[in-house]
Amino acid sequence: MKILIITDKFILGGLESQIIGYVNHLSSLGHELYLAVGDGDRNYISNSGFKDVEYLGELSNKLNSCEFIKIIENVRRCISEWEIDVIHTHPFISHIIGGFAAKLEKKMHVISLHGPASIPNYFGYIYIFLFKYIILPSAEKILCVSEETRDLLPLSLLKKDKLLICRNAVDVHSFIPSENTTQKLSLYGQWVFISRLDEEKSTGLIDFAIKAKSIGITGLTVIGDGPYKVDLMLKLNELSLSDFVELKPASLDIKSNIHKYSGVAGMGRVILEACASGKPAFLVGYDGVKGAVQTTLLLHARRENYSGRGLDNISAEEMRSDLNTTFHEGNLKYNRCYIYKYANEANVWGTFINELTKANITEEILLVDLFVNLKKSNDYFEFFNSNHLLLKLSEIIYVQYESLSLQQQQLLPLINIMSINNNDVLIEDYKKQLKQAREYIEDKEIYIAKLKAELQKIMSVRDIDSSVIVNNP
Repeated sequence: MKILIITDKFILGGLESQIIGYVNHLSSLGHELYLAVGDGDRNYISNSGFKDVEYLGELSNKLNSCEFIKIIENVRRCISEWEIDVIHTHPFISHIIGGFAAKLEKKMHVISLHGPASIPNYFGYIYIFLFKYIILPSAEKILCVSEETRDLLPLSLLKKDKLLICRNAVDVHSFIPSENTTQKLSLYGQWVFISRLDEEKSTGLIDFAIKAKSIGITGLTVIGDGPYKVDLMLKLNELSLSDFVELKPASLDIKSNIHKYSGVAGMGRVILEACASGKPAFLVGYDGVKGAVQTTLLLHARRENYSGRGLDNISAEEMRSDLNTTFHEGNLKYNRCYIYKYANEANVWGTFINELTKANITEEILLVDLFVNLKKSNDYFEFFNSNHLLLKLSEIIYVQYESLSLQQQQLLPLINIMSINNNDVLIEDYKKQLKQAREYIEDKEIYIAKLKAELQKIMSVRDIDSSVIVNNP
């Protein structure tokens, strides 16, 4: 099988690590993997196992109609020259590009969604409309990294057999415990935090650094690059953490780096890699430290792709307690067993290939006719920022109405609403998200109230016991 991966960017990060694992495993089974990418680190790409690569130019919501058509034609040329069987797209604009190209060339389209951020509202209402109501329903398979991500999709528009939970996973034959078993690093030695340095992750990183320093950990090495690196250095200096935290550039050699340190901190794939390597690890979410990694925490955290979302932060004292009690040899072995069972690349991608063989390629009249219409009309407009596309789509629905499914026919009134007030769809999305957030907060408040009541009971019993002991002659 020949698979074309399309992604907006290919830089050092979790998404790229997942793709490389996918490429390596499928290549070992005899499949050929190709890449069409908007932009990326060319040296990194050249060492990532692709059979061939095509650079498409910047993929953004600023594309005009002529640029959009040109990129799709370029992708179609690659599909033909490389004799591609499957188009596998990753966020963001790539989903739209790949969706058009796949249906024009009558090829299978697979979509990968790596988390809630893969279903964005920040590319504009045209992107949202195309992605949710046309591209997603037309795809043969939709891979969600977690249940959290799947539940954010418009499930009423999608057939259940299209959806597949495809969790983050690692190569268990590559990430293994160190052969030097005689070397026992102190749990209070130097720890390592491995992550892309985005502003969103900085709060959790700083929380870990503050708590690690307060409980007596020797120091923290941060390995990673990103847009927030300079600001992070300034923030660490403000908090008098510059001497405690050492910043190092991103590295491809995660395996070796993991074994140099007493333990690993971070989220997502880094946690899985640490567990597979038999190393102690703390899950650090976007807003703080969530706890020492052991199988119970892994089972709770996987629904949100080991991001820490939905989990409470722990205090420095709880962190100290976890450090002293959790990281014994038995728990570290259980963690590795968890990886073998639930986060093994061979199992995850083996299941995916098996599901792919069951899928049938479906035709998509709307995408094909829309593209043909765009080429013939030779109109020039901002593709993702103009009602012009909606008008063309409504014309096609009118012409093809009898040939369309009921779901596609119902797009017509939605397009009319959006043409009048394109914020309506966004407002509804925000209302839904706000409702979910409120429900989440209410659940947490109920849970906290129960815990307080239980704590009060325990304190009352302790006070009674203390008075009995004191008064006992």
